Order: sequence, then structure tokens, then C-alpha cells
Amino acid sequence: MLVSDWPAVFALLLCASSLFYNLISSWYVWRFFQDRNEAPINGSEYPPVSILKPVYKDTPELLENLASFCNQDYPEYEVIFASANPNDPGVEAVRELIAQYPMPKARMVFAPGNSGPNYKVGNLMAALKEARHALIVISDADMRVDDQYLKEVVRALEQSNVGLVTCLYRTSGFRNVAGALEALFVQGDFIPGVVMAQKLEGISFAFGSTLALTRKTLNQVGGLESLKSYLADDYHLGNRIRKLGLCVEIPPYIMEHRSGMRRFRDFWRHQLRWAVTIRVSRPFGHFASIVTHSLSLAILNLFLQNFSVTGWTVLSGIMLARLATFYSVNKLVIGNAEVTRYVWLLPLKDLLNTVIWGVSFLTDRVSWGGRTYRVKAVGTFVEKSPVRHP
Repeated sequence: MLVSDWPAVFALLLCASSLFYNLISSWYVWRFFQDRNEAPINGSEYPPVSILKPVYKDTPELLENLASFCNQDYPEYEVIFASANPNDPGVEAVRELIAQYPMPKARMVFAPGNSGPNYKVGNLMAALKEARHALIVISDADMRVDDQYLKEVVRALEQSNVGLVTCLYRTSGFRNVAGALEALFVQGDFIPGVVMAQKLEGISFAFGSTLALTRKTLNQVGGLESLKSYLADDYHLGNRIRKLGLCVEIPPYIMEHRSGMRRFRDFWRHQLRWAVTIRVSRPFGHFASIVTHSLSLAILNLFLQNFSVTGWTVLSGIMLARLATFYSVNKLVIGNAEVTRYVWLLPLKDLLNTVIWGVSFLTDRVSWGGRTYRVKAVGTFVEKSPVRHP
């Protein structure tokens, strides 16, 4: 074989690997959600829980999102909302919610001395000081759950050698292209990638959707204050707990992420921040994830094959497999009716995902919460022109 043929052969092998990944990850996602453990724990007696919710800005359906955590079918729990600024627009929704629930089930605390750079962690530190219970559940404000959420999470945490529980989620409640692109990414890339990671090596990271652990375990890894300088506080918390020799567990339960994205710029900034975060946290894994960019690899192969029949066949096969697996997984286990209306955007999302992946190697600047940060190699970050709360 001529040396000049090797790029085309290599691209073809990447396409084959990507196709295999797409098929096998879809299979594992289906299997993952079939394995549900409904057994009661501790003689059906669930330990009391403190739920911590950081609040920043008013987002679409914020009140409904927060209320879902106050309506749990669970014996004893409290929900503590935390903000750095009493005048934050999101605080009004919390006050309205608290008026509906008796103290101390739902209450608000403030962190006026929160200096960042991770303001979310600063807010959570204030909430943790007020928490009464030993079992802590942290969840972002844009998440929504059903009344069985706490039982699912605590059941998973009570398993042997589990130190932290985190949850997958699907994006819903979107009404534009930016939100649809986010939903397609979560369902087509995020969920399969996490399930595959769990299958191949076990989970050594976590997500802001849910961080459930005991106060004792949290103290063993340095507490929340040790995470305040990190952009991916959820990743590092999971990683540290894994290094203790404990497992990070993901129950087969899907939360609802209520997307508040209104503009394409929001989608771009969010995905780039995510990509840069993964690059600095898991550099080899981020580079190797090129194998998941099936459509981009198929287009590259088409060019290297000089638009031959083989090139077009590979491109068509990958596109059909991508759509078929997406539809089947959504229908069988995810059940997101909204996202099916935007499945025609899947090729665009795949190409944008590759562009964002490439750009993530070229920048250390990210945007989060209306602020701009520079990310350092170890995952810490500093704010450019910090904004101090009154």
C-alpha cells in the first residue's frame, strides 16, 4: 500500500471505531436503565436529608424547579437555598416558595462574603453551615425531579462502599434552537459517554445535577471550601472520593434539566466551558474522545477517499446508525418527546461538537454566570475583573 493511502485508511479505521462506539454505547444505555433496584433500605427507614440548592439569577421555571425538591415522598428532609446577594433576581422566587412550606423544611441563607471565584461553592458553604442532617444532597437550581427522587438517591448511597451518588439528566422545556442543541448534546453525547465510562472503568467524577454524600465523607476530602478555587467542583469532588477507595454511583434515574437557553451564544459558551473543563481535568480522555465524533470523521473520510463510493457509503451508514440509535434509545429509555421534534438538528449538533472540541485546545478562557474566567492547567481558575457582591 502506498504511503499516501495511509491517511485514508486511518480515517476509515476511525470511522469504524466511531460506529462501533455509537452502537455499543447505545446498547449499554438501554441495559443501564433496565437495572433498577427497588428494594427498601434499612427496614424501609430512610435517614434524614439536607438538600442544598445554590440560587443565582432568575431562570425560566425556577419556582417550579425548586418546588419539586420541596415535594418529596420522604420521611424527613429540609431544603436550604443559598445566595450571595439578597437582591438577586432568583431570591424572590425562593421567598415565594418558602411562604408555601413550614419552617424548617424550606429556608433561605445568604453568603455576603462570597468572594469567588466559584460563587456556587461559596453559596453552598453558607448552606452547609445551616444544614441539620448528616446526609447531604446538593443539586443545581435548574434541575427538576419527581417525588421519588430522594428515595432513589438515598437507596443508591446506602449500597456497600458507595461514597457519592450523582445523577444523569435529560434537557426539556426548551422552545428554540439553542435549547434543542443543548438537549441533543445531553442525550446524544453526555449520557452515552457517562454510561460507557462507568462500564469500562467506573466513575471517577460527578455532576452538579446531584451530589449526594455524608458530611463525614465530605470532610474526608477537605470539605466544600477546598473546592472553591476549582471550575469543575463537581468533577473534583467525585474524583477525590474515588481516590478514597469509595465508589461514585449513578442510579438509573433521570432528572429533568430545564434549559433556560435563549440564544446560540449561550449554547456555545456553555459547551465550550464544559469542553475546556474536561480538557484540563481529563486531558487524555478528552483527546481520545475524537472517536465519538462520528459524523465529522465520516466527512473527513469522504474527502480523503476523494468522494468515492466507499466514502459516501461510510457517511450514509454512520448517519443512519446515528439517527437509528438516537431514536431507539430515546423511545425505549429516555422518553423525551420534545427532543424528537428537533432531531433534524442532530448533524449540525455533531459538527458543532467537533468545532467546540477543537477550540477547547486553543483557549483557556471560559464564561460562567455572566463572568469571564481563565482556567489553569490543574483545573483551578481565576476571574477576570472580579465582581464583588455587596
